[in-house]
Amino acid sequence: MGGPGVAEPNTTHALAFALFQQLYRRDTLAPVATSPLRRLSHRAENLYQTGVFLAADVVLRCLSRRRRLAYHEVQETVVALDYPGAPLRLKIRSTRELKRTLSCAKEPETIRWMEANLRPGDTFYDAGANVGAYSLVASHLVGPLGCVVSFEPGAPSFSALVCNIGLNGCANIVPLAFALGSEHRRSTLDFPSALAGETTVGGSESTGLSQVVCCAPLDSLIETYQLPAPRLIKIDVDGAEPEVLRGATKTLAHPGLISVLFEAYPDTPTHMDTAGLLEAAGFRQVEANSHGTGRVTNYVYRRPD
Repeated sequence: MGGPGVAEPNTTHALAFALFQQLYRRDTLAPVATSPLRRLSHRAENLYQTGVFLAADVVLRCLSRRRRLAYHEVQETVVALDYPGAPLRLKIRSTRELKRTLSCAKEPETIRWMEANLRPGDTFYDAGANVGAYSLVASHLVGPLGCVVSFEPGAPSFSALVCNIGLNGCANIVPLAFALGSEHRRSTLDFPSALAGETTVGGSESTGLSQVVCCAPLDSLIETYQLPAPRLIKIDVDGAEPEVLRGATKTLAHPGLISVLFEAYPDTPTHMDTAGLLEAAGFRQVEANSHGTGRVTNYVYRRPD
């Protein structure tokens, strides 16, 4: 595929053009191979595409704004998700999305929780699915007879989520562009940039990039769209976890739901309110694992047997 049409080529422009040609050597990675040699070859290709993408991103910063915008329109590649259990892939258009390919290494406790509890035919809810890394893993675990419902209200990330669902042929994932909350209303999300893969920001961190979203209670969405009851719920909604649970009282009471995982900073109002709501619904904390920076922690709650 040729590069974008920009005039007056120079050395930096020529380098960017050459790098983008390399990004388009393949539209997708080949299916995972069974032989060690083929697996090594696919791993090398994956590392190569990652390296070229990062190099192209650095070179773009040296171009004029007009040329940089032209290249950003076509800057993309496909990189494997770091999940060893299945050949899952993510389409990458930014370094932020590239970081999402390391989601399994970033939160190994989340993967262990999913693998230990999800069976073929089960249903998994992913509240705050972002570009879909954990939804794809769940899709593999529950199989074609199971169901994954992925909630992602942010428009750029929702678009990437739908793209990744199609890229991996995950017909058992239902993507919904709702923000889960305690009532039906409109709300506003603030983002640090317009790129897919970003998380929301709030208050003093606001950058002026915002999007109006539709909020709805989980109980209402399940009834309206006849969604199957979940076995597991993962919630990562940047501080809105209590509101998600306040709109899910019927769901929390369903005997088929055995465990909920949510992310929060320890001892904050979000953490304490979310924990209190889960405990009031009969769940008990069984695990807590910190990851990343700032002591952000994944809390696992389980319904006693």
